[in-house]
Amino acid sequence: MDASALPRYAIDPEGAIAEAVAVVEPAMPPELIRSVVKGTFPRGTQRRKLAELLQRDLTWLTQGRSESPTIVERLIRALREQGAVHVQQPRCGSCGQARRLVGVLPDSTSRICNTCEGRRRHKANPCAVCGRHEFMTRDRDGQPRCRAHPPDDGADPMEGLCRIIQRTCPNLPVETVAEAVRAVEPVTARQRKLLWALEERPGLLTGQGVHGSVKVLHLIAALQERGAVNVVAPPCPYCGRDVPLPRTRDGLRCCTECRSAARSEPCARCGRDRPVMGRTHDGLPLCHACRHHNPVVHQVCGQCGERRYIRARKDGRPLCQRCHQYPTATCSECGEQRPCLHISTDAPICVPCTRKRRPRAICAGCQRDNQVSYRTVDGEPLCSSCGATPRPCAQCGRTLRIHGITPNGDELCPTCWRHHPARKRPCSECGTATHLHYYGLCPDCAARARLRDILSAGGRMRPGIEPVFNALLRQPGTNVLYWLNRRPARLSVLRTLAAGSGPITHDTLDGLRPDKVVDNLRMHLVAGGALPARDEQLATLERWLAARTTQVRDPRSRKVLQAYITWHLLRRLRRFSRRRPVSQAQAHGVRAYVTQVVRLLT
Repeated sequence: MDASALPRYAIDPEGAIAEAVAVVEPAMPPELIRSVVKGTFPRGTQRRKLAELLQRDLTWLTQGRSESPTIVERLIRALREQGAVHVQQPRCGSCGQARRLVGVLPDSTSRICNTCEGRRRHKANPCAVCGRHEFMTRDRDGQPRCRAHPPDDGADPMEGLCRIIQRTCPNLPVETVAEAVRAVEPVTARQRKLLWALEERPGLLTGQGVHGSVKVLHLIAALQERGAVNVVAPPCPYCGRDVPLPRTRDGLRCCTECRSAARSEPCARCGRDRPVMGRTHDGLPLCHACRHHNPVVHQVCGQCGERRYIRARKDGRPLCQRCHQYPTATCSECGEQRPCLHISTDAPICVPCTRKRRPRAICAGCQRDNQVSYRTVDGEPLCSSCGATPRPCAQCGRTLRIHGITPNGDELCPTCWRHHPARKRPCSECGTATHLHYYGLCPDCAARARLRDILSAGGRMRPGIEPVFNALLRQPGTNVLYWLNRRPARLSVLRTLAAGSGPITHDTLDGLRPDKVVDNLRMHLVAGGALPARDEQLATLERWLAARTTQVRDPRSRKVLQAYITWHLLRRLRRFSRRRPVSQAQAHGVRAYVTQVVRLLT
């Protein structure tokens, strides 16, 4: 669905709420209202629901009605803390006081305060023993009890819990068992419920924990941490994995994946039967992959200014997938210094290696063994070529893979999208309208930012490295980015130069490796004016001759050979290089001659 077809409260709930509140509180700046809304309601669904309520009826803010929803009450409280004076806090439907409303009157939509809710609860739950309206808790059968008649005649549930647990774990002392119980459930009333569960099903601690509450699982973990050997943490009853069981399915504890699998519905966008991870504005289900294309959850990126799906937040600013960059670390798979996932663990992995980990299978379309990128409605694997469903292009009419979508929702093939004006967008730094590379920047600005980040050791570029920076930027930005991303060894050489000191000279580059990468960098620096031109064949030959003469062990012979090389061979080449560069054939002839001399001397 196109974002322009959605109502304002669905695509920009913060703006809709700010406009509604500004009508009632004209003295409050819109930026303050937006910050209050985002701080009070972190979830987008809450903000959209609140914006819809205020757009339909603005009197929720001014009449103080007792049937006001909870989100309206929370907004009013947050606004009054920031100095709002015209908004009215909802009043209790029973006593009429402006208090926090926590309950609902029976057979009514009016909400009541905590005091009136307590009176209602006491009146509706007379004690099953004496009939007094002093409700405190419930017994095993769910009957209300007052303070004078507690369940189990007021017996301490800790004693019963320690007795049952010690039957299973005789190696644990009473003090350790009591410590584990208090760590899981410190409240006496809830300890009593835990005791009733263990008495009703004694096998909860020995493998049947899926039939109990989440507190039973926490108790098993606490006992295992303290050395219990007979308690057994249950596996997931549906997939059999030994993983945490935070969810419930058909009355049994299960893992999150199995719970999501039970909630599968046909996705409204791709048609596949997948767990529901989101819904459209009309309430239709969406899978995890299609949720990213839902314009309802899109926000304005804090860097490029485009309305896209937000991948992460940095310093409070939302960043889309193009502008978000993963932190750099050493990949545990390839060993390169790249942006990695799972950087907080012992095994960070870069994005290319993550893609290589995709499962392989026989594609249902081309019948070739390939990485699984898509799946059919029936779950059959598809490769990247067969998985992208071809659709008619809105401009040329051919049925091809869709490469771009225009602002009005037209889907275009790669050829039509390449020439469409919507492909060009203004750069967030220089304002040039072109095809943006990444982070909302054009190729030239992106190359400048990337190169400055590489050459800035400690966050600052030293003066000696600035000629290298200027020389490399004389090329088009697209070429610079391709050159940097082509070989990771180039980044290592540039970072080594940035961490050094002094100006960059030919001698500085001669001490770096690998040779091919350094020679390529030297070529760019000479072309950019950062280094003077020199005869590379002659310089390479001089380094080779210096290393070759060290193979002669006799000092007198080595001294004679060095003098012969310096005053006869190199002297003729240097005189020749004044007119034209030394050729590869000349350098090869000198190498062959010196090799035979060294063999004779050794």
